[in-house]
Parts: sequence; structure tokens; C-alpha cells
Amino acid sequence: MEELLNKMPNIRTIKVEWRDLLPNKDALLNTNVKLDNLIVETFDDDDGSVCAILNELYDRGFYKRLHLIDVGSIHFANQQFIDRMATLRALETLKIEYMDADFPVMPNVKKIIFNDENDFNFTTFPSKLPNLQWIVVPNDSIDAWEAILPFIRGSKQLSRINMVERTNEEYDENILDLPTLNKEREKLAGARKVIIYVPEETFLETKFAHGASYSLIEMKRNESLKLRYDDFWYID
Repeated sequence: MEELLNKMPNIRTIKVEWRDLLPNKDALLNTNVKLDNLIVETFDDDDGSVCAILNELYDRGFYKRLHLIDVGSIHFANQQFIDRMATLRALETLKIEYMDADFPVMPNVKKIIFNDENDFNFTTFPSKLPNLQWIVVPNDSIDAWEAILPFIRGSKQLSRINMVERTNEEYDENILDLPTLNKEREKLAGARKVIIYVPEETFLETKFAHGASYSLIEMKRNESLKLRYDDFWYID
């Protein structure tokens, strides 16, 4: 990693595995590179050492924004794990794989991506993520309506929702009740308008049933963002 940083002093974003942070601690702390974004994949921290080095790197000015990908993919994210993660001072993006814990307040998080194989209690998230702007919701093994409604009702700063393409035929309902979503959004004082990006089939069926644009809710095709599925966690 030291060689990479020396060869690319003007690099603005890097992606690393969590296990590469501690062995390269000295090189990272002593580099003159100043990143905009540090992306940590398959994030894990069973003893607090990874969070400690991430905070130290932030304090040294190594990066401005932190993005953690596949949280809980190695060890299930229990309460101690999540509470430790909440101490990260520049944490902006979370992609959660598996979690069994009460979510703490994380005021810096702006984007969260949910795995479709976890049983999340979505009602708890809006109050814990007061500056949330973007969520990505899979449609395979969760009720998408159940997932997005708490954020529509409680996340004032939310402005974007991505609903990922369905592959599970069990969930064959593709129509979003946009009028109801808009009414719920209008009840939230100071709420921003939310654009919901959906797969093509959902877009066509919903537009035929309800239209596509309301005062605080608008629907667009996922393709209009020009993002692949694997990019949905990435930085705007």
C-alpha cells in the first residue's frame, strides 16, 4: 500500500480490505496523501483496533469521508460491534450484510444499503440516522413497502430511494402506492422531496396506476441514474 500511495500522491479515493489497515498503519499515518473518500470492504473489527486506526487516520487528515461495505459479512454485527462502529467520526455510508443489534445514533451517515437476507426493524432507523439522504432497498425477501414507509414518515433529509430489481417471484406486486406515500411525506414538517428509483416493470405498472410525480414523491427508472447494482453503495 505504501508503494501505491507514493506512486499516486493525488489519488482522491481508495478501496481497501479492513484486514489491510493494521499492517499498513505506519505507511497510512505517514503519507502525505489526502483522500476525499476511504472505502473499507468486508468491514470487521472484533477488538476495536480497526475503528481506532480509522479515527486516528481521520484525525491526521488522511480522509474526509468513510464508507463501510458489507458490515457483518465476516462476524455477525452484534451490539458491541455496532456501538464501536458508531464512534467512527466520518462515517457516511453503510452497506449492512448481517446485524443483530439495536442501531445507535449515527448523525454523519447519509447513505445506507440493506441486504435482502436480514430481518431489519426499519422503524428504528429514521430516528437514529437524522441526516440520512439515500437508502437502497432490495426487493427479494423483504416487503419493500414495509422497508421504505418508516423513512418516508421520519427521515426529513431523505431525497433518494433505490429499489433494486426483483428476482424472487414470491413478491409479484410491482405497484407502489405513490399517493399514500406522498400523503405520509406531507405530514412530516420540513421534509425534502424524495425521488424513488425503481426497476422498469415497477415504473411502468405504477405509472399506469398512479402517475409518477407528486408534491413530495417522484418516481423514476433506476436506469436514469446510470448505475449498476454493484455501484449502488458507492459515493454520489
